[in-house]
Order: sequence, then structure tokens, then C-alpha cells
Amino acid sequence: MQLEPVDTYCSSFNKSYSRKHRSFPKDYQAATKLLVRHLCGTHPEQPLSEKKLKRIHVANEFEVWKFNVMTQGLRPSQWPRMWLGVAPMLDLIVPLVIDSHTNNYSDNTHEATAISLMQSFCAENLAN
Repeated sequence: MQLEPVDTYCSSFNKSYSRKHRSFPKDYQAATKLLVRHLCGTHPEQPLSEKKLKRIHVANEFEVWKFNVMTQGLRPSQWPRMWLGVAPMLDLIVPLVIDSHTNNYSDNTHEATAISLMQSFCAENLAN
């Protein structure tokens, strides 16, 4: 399982959040490595509990998951949340949406956004 480059959808958040929390780029990399191991299609490990990683949506071509990115210096309730798509047919994990508690966001809005982004991503890439 591979990770789609972060520039796809989350780059602006990562840049702005990294200015506030210096450890975030390293924490984000560690989180994505952990997710790749956990969601690997052929030999998945189970380093994460169901409380940390939640499946939001399942479709024929993809799944959408929600994950809290553990960030040093913040309490668990303050960790940024990331919605990511898993496309087993493409052997790919795609970070779709990431946001912080300071932005006072709605989970439902981000879930809908993540699902629509993953639908369009799969439609583009499976057609090729």
C-alpha cells in the first residue's frame, strides 16, 4: 500500500499548522506510516484500536476513514483530525481532509467532503 503525496489535498493545512506546531510535520509522517501499516491490503498489522481509526464510508472502489493525528504538546481532544481514502484496487491511501479543533469545524461536513473527493479521485484514476 502506498501513500498519495500530501500535496494532493492537504498541503495548505499542513503548511499553516506546521507554523503553529513545529512537531506536526514529523508527527504527520509518523501517523501516515502507521496508517500504511494498518491499512495494507496484503499483510495488515493492527497497531491501532477502533477508537483511534474509524471507518466512515465503504463503497465498491474505496473506503473513507477518520483518524486523529497525534501531535506533541497537545491534548488528545486537540489533535487534528484527518479523513483519508483507501483505494484497494489502486493500492493507495489518499489524505483527503485534515482540520484542527481551532477551526471549529463540523465532522459531517468534512465527512461529506472526503467522500466526494474520494469518489472523484477514484473516478479519475480508475478510468486510466
